[in-house]
Amino acid sequence: MKDLLREAGVPPLLRKRWPLLCAADGELLAVPGVAVAFRHAAGPGWWPLWRPSRVDW
Repeated sequence: MKDLLREAGVPPLLRKRWPLLCAADGELLAVPGVAVAFRHAAGPGWWPLWRPSRVDW
């Protein structure tokens, strides 16, 4: 995940807090704004969106 998030341009400070969308059995479905598991991808135009709230660090 570290490399995937780095390559996607996610700032280091956010990497530990980036959400992972998982199925009830723990299978990774998507990393919002970065990737969707191929086997769970829908047709063109579908993309999970996550917008972090503003946090004062």
